[in-house]
Parts: sequence; structure tokens; C-alpha cells
Amino acid sequence: GGGAPVNLAEWDNIDPGSQPAEFNPTRAQGLHLPEDFVAENELSFFSLFITEEVVGSLVKFTNAYAWLHILTTTSHAEKDGSWKEVTNQEILNFCALLLYFGLVRVPEVDKYWSTWSLYHGSWAREMLSRQRFRAIRAFFQCSDDVDGEDRLKKVRYLHDAIRDKSLKFWQPGCQVA
Repeated sequence: GGGAPVNLAEWDNIDPGSQPAEFNPTRAQGLHLPEDFVAENELSFFSLFITEEVVGSLVKFTNAYAWLHILTTTSHAEKDGSWKEVTNQEILNFCALLLYFGLVRVPEVDKYWSTWSLYHGSWAREMLSRQRFRAIRAFFQCSDDVDGEDRLKKVRYLHDAIRDKSLKFWQPGCQVA
């Protein structure tokens, strides 16, 4: 197509506004864990980011959502259709199962509770019953704000909590790309 001719000399000009931003951290590069932190196991690190406060909020969000929708949503609630409030330990177990499911793949979610030794279902059964897992999965919420324009609204609370802890515990170097 015909269009205006391109002046190649313009492409040699360097944009004076594209200078790198100054990087002046207030602390040393690297990991900054609490002084009283003891790394006993992987759960110790998990608990740095998913604190009791975060778990308590997930419990609150999930129970509130369940009570709001239990009558209108097909769920895997109690046999009589009622909701049994989720506890902090159940939310932790639910999260553990989700992490496990991401690491160990099986053809169907129900196979994690299988009694067949190939699937090692006893581990999942010890954490939560299949029915309770389904009930929590049906109503699990990471935020109480489901309105608004924020595209991350359903995970904003959890995102912000993990981001804030990451900023607290890690100081990057100047090469962050």
C-alpha cells in the first residue's frame, strides 16, 4: 500500500525519557525472615504467608458465602442440606489437598479418596472426607468483595496478603527482570 514515506533518521533518535529508574533499597538484598522464625518443615514457610489471620478470613468468607447460597445452590452440604461451618483446620486441610492435587495427578478428583493402593487414597481421606471436600470446594471464597470493577476481586484478599508478606520477607536486587 501507498502511505507516507518513513523517515529512517527518526529511528536513530534515543528517547531521553527512557532512563532506568533509580533503585535505592532501604535494606540488604535477600531474605528477611522474622528473628524468631524456626524452619522446622515446609509448613513453617507456608505459615509465614498463609497466617492464622488469613486462614480465619478464608473461614469467614467461605462460611458467609455458604450461608448466603446454601438454599439456592446445588452443593455437597450435609445430608439434610444444611451447612456445617468450616473450621480453620478444615481450610488448612483443604489447601493441603489442593496443593497435593497439583503435584500428584489422577484421572478424576474422586480417585484421591480411592481405596485402591495405586491412588494412595488414605492420605486424602485422613485430611477430609470426600463429601466434606466437595462441600468446601462448592463454597470456598478468598474474598468477601464480589462486586466492583476489580478483575481480581475473587482473589484480591489472598493476593494482597501473600504480596504483602513477600514484600516483607524478600528484598530483591536491582536486576529483577
